[in-house]
Amino acid sequence: EMCFMSKKRNLCKAFIVVIACLTVMMMFSMTSVARDFVETDRKCTLDLTYKYEETFFSGVEVNIYKVASFNKVGEFELAGAFADYAVDVVNVKSQDEWNALADTLAAYVVADSLMPTATATTNENGVAAFADLEVGLYLIGGFVAEYIDNGTVQYDDFLISVPGLDDAENWIYDVDSLPKPLYHEPVYEEIEYSVVKLWKDSGNENKRPVIIEVEILKNGEPQETVNLSAENNWSYSWTGLDDGSVWQVVERNVPEDYTVTFENKEASFIITNTYLTEEPPTGDSFNAIPYIVIMCASGALLILVGIIRRRKADAEA
Repeated sequence: EMCFMSKKRNLCKAFIVVIACLTVMMMFSMTSVARDFVETDRKCTLDLTYKYEETFFSGVEVNIYKVASFNKVGEFELAGAFADYAVDVVNVKSQDEWNALADTLAAYVVADSLMPTATATTNENGVAAFADLEVGLYLIGGFVAEYIDNGTVQYDDFLISVPGLDDAENWIYDVDSLPKPLYHEPVYEEIEYSVVKLWKDSGNENKRPVIIEVEILKNGEPQETVNLSAENNWSYSWTGLDDGSVWQVVERNVPEDYTVTFENKEASFIITNTYLTEEPPTGDSFNAIPYIVIMCASGALLILVGIIRRRKADAEA
């Protein structure tokens, strides 16, 4: 009787393992289908509301630029004039990286005088309304709204997906956004600005060029072009009056097999070149379910083999 109970317990263990594996498979399956395909031919709307505390900014012209298109599984592919730039819109992981990408694309928009995809003027409620937009990733142009007290309210450039996703991972084709205002009070003193080049190319340092060319802009106007190299520690500094002006930098002639980002850190600018060590993603998704089935079946089989061997040993005894 004790032997029978032991066998019964072992069979129960095998049954529990199989049920657990099936449960995991269902979870993976539910995750994989939670997000629907993007309706790539659907038209979208985008409403941007510009306000600071109780002030709504009306009569402000807002430009937006379509940076990338969607494929059906929701991955971005650079589009239009932006396809010519050495930037990566696929492997962006953090908000800081999205911010740096926005800074990068915005600098190229200004430096190369790119035309906006659409333009709208804010109404009395501070809303810039865009209709009949194609699905894609959009760069929202920044601007200095107006003086309040002794400072300015500034809106930085940022990126937004149209459509967006709600908390349940459903696509929302009518998008509303409240851009974040930044208040800046100029000190009207000379301050030092700097630009620094960083390399992310471990093991491929020999691929770096001898120098890179950086263009410095103030309020969209070119100020000077400088060369960065190992001789100046890949850095350059200059002075300028803190009067509310907007400074930007762009790298010209990005080296082959590298991508670039420009990151604005108050009076410092960081240019990062990343070496492309792998082929870009193709959009194919990895399906883990068959491998989970194999592993679960193998685990259950091993338990059953153990039970059979124990029965045989008990019978011989």
